[in-house]
Amino acid sequence: EGPKADGLMKLMQSLKDAGTPVDGVGFQMHLDADFDRFDEVAKNFQTIADMDLDVYVTEFDVSIRSGQTEQQQAKVYEEVLSLCLDQPRCKAFQTWGFTDMYSWRAQYDPLILDRRYQAKPAYLALQKRLGGN
Repeated sequence: EGPKADGLMKLMQSLKDAGTPVDGVGFQMHLDADFDRFDEVAKNFQTIADMDLDVYVTEFDVSIRSGQTEQQQAKVYEEVLSLCLDQPRCKAFQTWGFTDMYSWRAQYDPLILDRRYQAKPAYLALQKRLGGN
């Protein structure tokens, strides 16, 4: 929540009011492993859906900064995926890469496979959540 989200919602409403052909909104989400504002993400997804627009998570990664853990990272991956799956207008959940080796944020190991292409807890959390659907 805040000025960016408010600005996005105003922009989308003004485009719709002007008759601009808009079908959805892509969310670029580059989070940290201590992220916990899932209620705000759900609210933003719902606000977009209430405008009769689809929701897309077009870039997703979760950085592990000093003092943060892979388990925290996995929780953020799983929670945001769950928000997408629970929102009928969410049409895609896409990570911003898959291995830490080539990530644009490589120093923070933000992706679901490590530098040796081994599954991290985040990968397993996504797999578990998708398996429950």
